Formats: sequence, C-alpha cells, structure tokens
Amino acid sequence: MRTSLPLVVGVGVGIVICSIIMPATAISMPGAWEYCNVDALKMQELGKWAVAEHVKMANDGIRFIEVWGCEEQVVQGVNYRVFLHAFHNSGEKGRFQAGVYEGASSSVRKLVSFDPIM
Repeated sequence: MRTSLPLVVGVGVGIVICSIIMPATAISMPGAWEYCNVDALKMQELGKWAVAEHVKMANDGIRFIEVWGCEEQVVQGVNYRVFLHAFHNSGEKGRFQAGVYEGASSSVRKLVSFDPIM
C-alpha cells in the first residue's frame, strides 16, 4: 500500500496542475463558432458593409439599421455570421443573416451569403 501512495499523490498533483493550466489554453478552440460583441464598431461597420454589398448584387434597396447578433469562427481568416435589422424598400423592418469572410490580412472581405430570417 505504501508503494501506491506516491503514485496516487503524483496523479492527484498532475490533475490539479492540468486543471489550472488547461482552462487558459482551451478558451478559444480554432474553428469553433463564438459570440462576438455586437456593440463593437467593427461589427456595426461589417453589418453596414454586408447590406451595401447585398444591395449591389440584388438591387433591392434595403437599408441597414443595426447589428443585433454576431458569431465569429477563426480559420485562415475569420468567418462571421452577422444578424442584422434593415428596412425593406416598403419601409418595413426586416431581420437578416449575412455570412462574411475576412482574410487574415483584412484586405480580403467577401459576402458569402445574405438571407432573410423568418
């Protein structure tokens, strides 16, 4: 029994050390979708940009109001899911989801999708 006591103590100490170290390294998992700050100026600008790009392609005249939700996924750059409000041509307020990709250099930005949310 005395021979196994150092082993048990060693394993216990290892578990404690791992539980202290792991949370700091496991906060952001690459490729996982995480919530982002909708109040950040960057997110509001990204939503406005997504609406402008959509209007260039669809010519439907919607007008940006605000971003109300967003998620980001770090890959070789960042994928964003931007949830926003915009006015339709009729003046009615609508909800939309835009998919935006930004390259690592931030000079590459692409509107991947733009869909109404029912």
